[in-house]
Amino acid sequence: MSERKGEKGNSPIKRGDKVVLALGGGAARGLAHIGVCNVLAEEGIEIAGVAGTSIGSAIAAMVATDRMDEYQAQMKLMTRKGVFSMLDPVIPRSGLFAGSRIIDFLRTLLADTKIEDCKIPYVAVAAELESGEEVWIKEGDLVDAVRASSSIPGIFTPVRHQGRWLIDGGISSPVPFAAASSLFPLPVIAVDVNDQKNGPPVYDPIREAAESVEPQPSKIERLLSSEQIHPILRQFGESTLAASNSATERITNEVRRMRERLSATSPGAPPRAPGMIESLTETTIAIQRNLAACQRELNPPELMITPRLQGVGLFEFHRAKELIREGERATREALELHRAQG
Repeated sequence: MSERKGEKGNSPIKRGDKVVLALGGGAARGLAHIGVCNVLAEEGIEIAGVAGTSIGSAIAAMVATDRMDEYQAQMKLMTRKGVFSMLDPVIPRSGLFAGSRIIDFLRTLLADTKIEDCKIPYVAVAAELESGEEVWIKEGDLVDAVRASSSIPGIFTPVRHQGRWLIDGGISSPVPFAAASSLFPLPVIAVDVNDQKNGPPVYDPIREAAESVEPQPSKIERLLSSEQIHPILRQFGESTLAASNSATERITNEVRRMRERLSATSPGAPPRAPGMIESLTETTIAIQRNLAACQRELNPPELMITPRLQGVGLFEFHRAKELIREGERATREALELHRAQG
């Protein structure tokens, strides 16, 4: 088959082009995928198909069903307490958590949607427990597919699917390069959220401070909005408001820096030992990084996006706003470099 305009091997990805997404696993770090999708929408790049592993399969499901806005809004409201409330411990046999509450949460957005009914083609990648074989789920209940793809070994219980026990797809395909390529002969944009070499997320103190509190008009702002106020009083009020906002910004930044200093480890203090869950997940992720690098060589994507997520814990979903912003930043940077090299 001859390649059409916009397919693999042609000019750099631009507005109006169609692409296939490959969204990798990484628990909370995967929220950066939301930022990737936000920028692609802004750039006018159409997602024609999507494949996901683990958390990537959940976000891919939102893309495939056009429920990303609702999902993004819910995740931005997530708190530390909310994260813990999503975990349902069971007597440890094949996993620490049953995952039922996560399923319930996904059902509120996806209901009983079938993969065959998704607006765009979708693939969830899981792994067969005994053999480690990569399993592509392309039909059946969408939420069940996400749950199977996200069954982190030792953390969440495996899922029985068509006579086989399935676990997290990161075991076989941390970033689903091959599954994405199988959907269409189109450029693949892949996202790896487990690359820990790029450094921590880029911090924007002004934007974070602005988003930390829902803006409400002050008494001065309400007064200034009145058409009956005298011009001299309006000028005085605007000057006062500007000075107040500047002072608030400086105070906010100082409080942020103070909190960072207080939370930092003292020079002479011994390092904190990692917990059991942290040890299990980080060890698994380290193996997956090496596997993803090898699989990338076999199925190279047109564009690779690696957000800066060093130091982000796998269950820090309460940092959603920060992680989404980092996904947006990394995508803009990757597109700019991609186009410059093209």
